[in-house]
Amino acid sequence: MKNKYQRLNKKEKKELLAEYKKTSLGKSSWLRLVRLNITGIVGIIYSLSNLIYDYVKNNLGLIDYLILIPLYLISLFFILMAHRIKVKNLNEYALKKL
Repeated sequence: MKNKYQRLNKKEKKELLAEYKKTSLGKSSWLRLVRLNITGIVGIIYSLSNLIYDYVKNNLGLIDYLILIPLYLISLFFILMAHRIKVKNLNEYALKKL
């Protein structure tokens, strides 16, 4: 698949994103992507804050590592995949439009 979206300049990307958000598919997928990003950010903040809090209180055990590290990695995965899906959708829209 061609990467039309990556080759656009900054102004064209903003215009394409604004046009994509106006479509019905764009509205629904954009809300889902925002939800994925929020979930990822909340998960990262929660895991890091718990990790720091437990480290300061000297209450860090194996169970904490087994819960907080995967939570951090999954949250990071959510953010990365939301960005990847956004680029893929915008690329498909750019190929159909242009």
